[in-house]
Amino acid sequence: MIKVKVKSLWQNKVAIRDKYLMRALKYKDGLEIHFDTEVMYIPFNEIKNKIAGWSKETVKDLYGKAKHHLVYFLWRPTDVQQSLL
Repeated sequence: MIKVKVKSLWQNKVAIRDKYLMRALKYKDGLEIHFDTEVMYIPFNEIKNKIAGWSKETVKDLYGKAKHHLVYFLWRPTDVQQSLL
């Protein structure tokens, strides 16, 4: 699984950099997106169908000179039952 941590939601969507999407497609691996204490898993065979949109403009990387498009997914965290105390 390609693990990505996001800090915010926008209109009930999460945005990840396209480099993570390309890495998942290249290695035929799923995505594991973390927001707060919740996690959303997207299996490899569902990634293309789950894409809700792409950014029109590129976004400059905060830590380097690279530029990326953002890929949006509807935020649907995976239901994981907490263990009973």
